[in-house]
Amino acid sequence: MDDPEGPDPTALTARGRTTRHKVYQQFIEEASKLYGNALVNTAVEIPMLIGAYALISRMRVISSPGIAEKAEAALRTIVDIYFSPNKTTLELHQEIDRGKLDLLRDFSRAAREELSALKN
Repeated sequence: MDDPEGPDPTALTARGRTTRHKVYQQFIEEASKLYGNALVNTAVEIPMLIGAYALISRMRVISSPGIAEKAEAALRTIVDIYFSPNKTTLELHQEIDRGKLDLLRDFSRAAREELSALKN
């Protein structure tokens, strides 16, 4: 039987948080694989790229605009990396030392903040 007062806001928030968490997790996994591949290859993994853009489209529907913007910025950078020379092992090591390989840091931080805000 339907609740005359409508759905429980707490349940909706919990469900929304779970959905966002899954989408963010999938995006991080897909983007990380693409990023690793882009560092050492020039052939773009089109199916994975399309999958990552599909996740961004889902974010546009369920998340704040800033989340999708940060995800899209990371993905644009990954695509740019595909069209640049491959990294050598030494170059990768140097970039790790300089903290340059954490391409998803801004997205991850924004996603964590949004998920934390939904807990309250």
